[in-house]
Amino acid sequence: MTSAERESLGSRIRSLRQERGLSLRGLAEHIELSPGYLSQLERGEAENPSRNVLEKAAEGLGVHISQLLGEEPASSGPSKIPSSLAEFLKDAETRGAPVPDQEVQMLLGIRYRGRQPRTAADWAYLYESIARSIK
Repeated sequence: MTSAERESLGSRIRSLRQERGLSLRGLAEHIELSPGYLSQLERGEAENPSRNVLEKAAEGLGVHISQLLGEEPASSGPSKIPSSLAEFLKDAETRGAPVPDQEVQMLLGIRYRGRQPRTAADWAYLYESIARSIK
């Protein structure tokens, strides 16, 4: 990996981390890396990060490893909808309360400690909690 590629990788990691409101220490602890090593990655100073490290970082940031490596844009076009969210959206539509597209995009952007809800019931709880608290 060339120096320019490390800088690009590092800037993508930093940018994605900041977009998700994660601290360097918080992400490092979540993906089980030292904060110092994650900082080196972000600054492009880490030599040849292993695939395992890259996969952990991608998972912790909620992106596919190809996005982390810059092989595909992180946010061009529609976001991939997890099957559990798709199930929640289908259930909501069946009940006659479809979720507007802008709210689906809002849900897609929510991460807690780098993760999203895993079940349709969890998505429903999250959506209803947000709706109730914003009224």
